[in-house]
Amino acid sequence: MPTEEQYGDARAFVIGCQRRNRSELVSCGVDVVAVFDAWSQLMDKNLARTRVAMNNGDTERAARSWAIILDGISVWVTRSDFPPSLYDDAYASRYGG
Repeated sequence: MPTEEQYGDARAFVIGCQRRNRSELVSCGVDVVAVFDAWSQLMDKNLARTRVAMNNGDTERAARSWAIILDGISVWVTRSDFPPSLYDDAYASRYGG
């Protein structure tokens, strides 16, 4: 389950990716846009699920949703703007260990 800092950092990172990449999708094909939209919806849904589960004290449900978020953002783990509070968990999600 994430800390409040990690949750906030993940949410801000996802929103930043959504905004940054939406403008770049103009020149992409319909399939790329569809994949990005699916990723975006998955992240939004699981951020919301994580928050609700955290608020309800449901650590098991929060952990499941959080794992999906980490897996979904781990592709950007090597970017310089990747949140330091998420680095270790996202790196492990992406590369194991």
